[in-house]
Amino acid sequence: MAAINAIVAEAIGRRAPEQVIWSSGGDGGHVIFFDEDWQVDAVELMARLCGWARSERIMLRVTGHVGQVTTLPGADGRTQAVGPGINFAG
Repeated sequence: MAAINAIVAEAIGRRAPEQVIWSSGGDGGHVIFFDEDWQVDAVELMARLCGWARSERIMLRVTGHVGQVTTLPGADGRTQAVGPGINFAG
């Protein structure tokens, strides 16, 4: 998870504040891009994650979904994305 977190943190750092959300689920999570020009960064993120998995010789499942989500403050104060699109994507 440390390596995945580092790769996702790098993707988040390339975007404006509040334009990317990372919701970790322990052994994975959701990365949500909110602006109009998200495609390049999303593809770059998937490529980095898949390259890392190949180099480490581990299985990694990456899914994607384009659609609407709703956000609300999570229990820890961070923004949380909710809605049917989140579960459908995975």
